[in-house]
Amino acid sequence: MNIINFGSKYKILWKLGLLVLAMFFLITLLSLITIYNITLLDKNADIISSYNETLKLVESLQIKSNDLLNNEKAKEIMFDQNLVEKYKDFDNYIEQFMAQAKKAVSNRDLKKTLSRLNSSRENFNSLLKTTYQAYDDEFDVWDTAEIPMTKLISKREGLHKDIEELLIKNNALINSMTVNSSKESRIIVSYMIAIVCVIFICLMWFSYYLTRRVTFPINRLIIAAREIGAGNLDYKIDLKGYDEIGELGHTLNQMTDSLKESNERLKSMLQLAVTVAHEVRNPIAGIGNAVQVISSKFPKEDPYREIINEMTGQINRVDEIISNLLNYARPVPLNLAKCRIRETLLNIINFVKTSGSPDSITETIDMPQETDPVLNIDIKQFTQVFMNVVINAYQALSGVAGAEIKIRTFIESKKMMIEVIDNGPGVAAEIAHKIFEPFFTTKHKGSGLGLAVSQKIVRSMNGDITVSSVPGKETKFTIMLPVCEDAG
Repeated sequence: MNIINFGSKYKILWKLGLLVLAMFFLITLLSLITIYNITLLDKNADIISSYNETLKLVESLQIKSNDLLNNEKAKEIMFDQNLVEKYKDFDNYIEQFMAQAKKAVSNRDLKKTLSRLNSSRENFNSLLKTTYQAYDDEFDVWDTAEIPMTKLISKREGLHKDIEELLIKNNALINSMTVNSSKESRIIVSYMIAIVCVIFICLMWFSYYLTRRVTFPINRLIIAAREIGAGNLDYKIDLKGYDEIGELGHTLNQMTDSLKESNERLKSMLQLAVTVAHEVRNPIAGIGNAVQVISSKFPKEDPYREIINEMTGQINRVDEIISNLLNYARPVPLNLAKCRIRETLLNIINFVKTSGSPDSITETIDMPQETDPVLNIDIKQFTQVFMNVVINAYQALSGVAGAEIKIRTFIESKKMMIEVIDNGPGVAAEIAHKIFEPFFTTKHKGSGLGLAVSQKIVRSMNGDITVSSVPGKETKFTIMLPVCEDAG
């Protein structure tokens, strides 16, 4: 007895689940890193934009500063009234600049430089007012008080240097941020490429795993199913392991063994039935001959003649059952030949119609000439099959009002399709799949072997026969036969 480890029964399912979770984690990680990096890049872009705004302010301030320096009489180291007024305006401009710059600047070092610039401005402005008040308001040139003037010029130079330093530092910060942002972008791209490579490797490994542990075994199962379906019950599946596919292979092997045992039992029973049929057939034939002899002794008007006729009918029925049983049990010898069957179909329909079928049944025949290809079949045995199907259709319409039979042929997927449709009571869904089983019948007078033999004959010619039914509406039998490609 084989014991299946239930704990490892769903090994593939667990592994696939873990792989899916790992892929989900990696993709989520990649998404989070991407979002974080995009946010970081946006933040850096905002900072650089802020520095660029500050740079515009500082450049504007630098232009004002350079204008003052160019207009000064630096060689004489003098301040005149006009220059004092300009520095007063310059002080107001710096004050406005400081108010705007404090809002835009976030760098600590740049803030210190701004603070130092503000201090220089205040000191210079204070000294300028003090020096100016020490002289007559109507002076043209300051050429005295060398010490205050020296301090004033020194403060002025410090103010301009602070402005220049502010410009240099702001430019340096912008360059640094641009370089850092570029480096961060490259690092981000590297990280993303690395993660994508990891995901790609995981996908490749996942594909390899699926191919080796799932696809290959499933293909082997498909091959095994085809072999078993073709009747090779000795075919065994060699699948190692106790995962789901291994369990399926093990179950399929068990099913094959069971089918083989059932098949052997069926063959034994069928052989027994054939033997019994052979043994019964000879006595039945003797009884039939005896009944015929007795029948000849009675005139037609004799009341016992009816009983003798009933006996003859039952003997013929038993003989038919024995013949069907023998036909089903023994191999079907085929006498294949290339032929067209349209005329044969029409002849069979006319024969059945004129052999006691009710006139109330309406026949609709749709057999275009172009749907009469060359087939490679045993025409004699095919005639038996088609006649059996047509007779069943006529019998199903007994007592049906508005009875109608439709017979049509067409070509589909290199096969000739022959449909026989009747609007009789139909076949219940729960028994439709049993209709081709041996000894299954819904008739009071039937052996249950007619359709089973018909299916065996059609399949021996590489064709098939199917049934579909809508209870209370219609039943459709479809015979499919392969078209002979080399018709010439």
